[in-house]
Amino acid sequence: MTLHVRGISTRPPAPVSPKLDAARIKKGKPPITKDYVTVHIGYVTDRQGKQHDYAEGRGHVKPHLRCGHYKNQAVGTGRLDRKRIWIESYLVNYGPGTTIDPPPQYLVVP
Repeated sequence: MTLHVRGISTRPPAPVSPKLDAARIKKGKPPITKDYVTVHIGYVTDRQGKQHDYAEGRGHVKPHLRCGHYKNQAVGTGRLDRKRIWIESYLVNYGPGTTIDPPPQYLVVP
């Protein structure tokens, strides 16, 4: 089978800790194999339509404001009960020297 795509990137697997393999074997699980390669097909596209190669890890999220919301917090003995609490809005990935882009402005014409 042949695939004709753009933006293919491959990387070898990360080294596996001997302690991790020993713990897996002790639990009856097979050790992590070292004979695979991760293949990422395609591009990551940002909001402006610009294509970027796949980034390592979970990727980078631009600094932004995460809106407030309600959360069902587990409480009580065994955490079996639920208590509804309010989570305030907060900044995500914001640090010294970081700026936040203003939200896009749209003109709606009837």
